[in-house]
Amino acid sequence: MVDFRPSRPVQVHPTRVVTAPGGKTVRVDELMVPLVKALWALGYTSVMCCQDAGQAIRAGGTRTPMEHRPLYGDFYEGLAWVTLPIDDMIRLRALAQPVAEYRRWMASAPIRQGGMGPWASLHFPADQIGDLAKLLRNAHHDAS
Repeated sequence: MVDFRPSRPVQVHPTRVVTAPGGKTVRVDELMVPLVKALWALGYTSVMCCQDAGQAIRAGGTRTPMEHRPLYGDFYEGLAWVTLPIDDMIRLRALAQPVAEYRRWMASAPIRQGGMGPWASLHFPADQIGDLAKLLRNAHHDAS
């Protein structure tokens, strides 16, 4: 039988402590810090993120069952990941269109009994973390 509730995930990538809106300190993967700060500056709510989902899956940094880690790790290799409320995800995906077009961007939301979950995950090429952060900073500057 497949274990769908594996042990608690481990932290895989180096992190930095940052102060979230509201004053709480959180650990964020180092390469994701500029992006997360840019998201917060524009009023987005981030739930979790990872600078390379494939590496995290293979190393036990997610709740992916052990027997699926090689396959899922290969699929998500090189993709960054951020989880946001669905409305924020829709807004972010629209804003990101200039850098997302013709690249491997995927959004997904959980479907639960009774409907959609409140959060959506966005996977995108890790080599575009900086591009997306810059796009968000420019949008923040233009809105100011």
